[in-house]
Order: sequence, then structure tokens, then C-alpha cells
Amino acid sequence: MIKMGILDYLQKSHAIDVLLALSPSEEEPYVGWKAVSIRLRKQDIICSDGTYRARCKELVDLGLAQADQIDPLKFDYVLTKKGIIVAGILRKCLWEIRALKES
Repeated sequence: MIKMGILDYLQKSHAIDVLLALSPSEEEPYVGWKAVSIRLRKQDIICSDGTYRARCKELVDLGLAQADQIDPLKFDYVLTKKGIIVAGILRKCLWEIRALKES
């Protein structure tokens, strides 16, 4: 099996959406599925539960998130320090692109 890298992950559908939605903020240091779904809905992003879980599992495989089991079938996903750094870099990059577009 070929190991996926961060760039491979970012090319998948909703990968960037999920990574940024899982990013903690000062107002929300912990972001569970409810907060993620609210964040995505506010941006008019429709991401199925299956896609969300698949992207989260890939983040865990990449070391960008950890899975915390909340019951026998459910997990909450939390970005690791590395995941928070990658999300921050990506967010800055998107801000720069948006600024170029607006100028």
C-alpha cells in the first residue's frame, strides 16, 4: 500500500474543509462533530458523515489528528500540534490568495 502524504490528502474532496473545521480557536478550543457540522453549514458546505469520517481517519494516519473514542462506535477527532500548524499554514495561504483576488 502506498502511503499518502499531506499534499495527497489535501487534493481529496472536503479535505481542506474538514481540516479547517477541526481547527481550534480561542472561542472553541475543542471542536467536536457538532461544532464541525455547524462551521461547515455556516459556509454552505455539504459534507456527508461518511466523507467526514474518511477524511478524519486519513488525518489520523498522517499524524495530523487523533481519534478519541466516545462510545463503542463513535470517535471525536482532535487536531494534533502538527495538524494545527498545517491548518494554520493553509489558512494563511488561503488568506493570501483571497487578498490577491481582491486586489
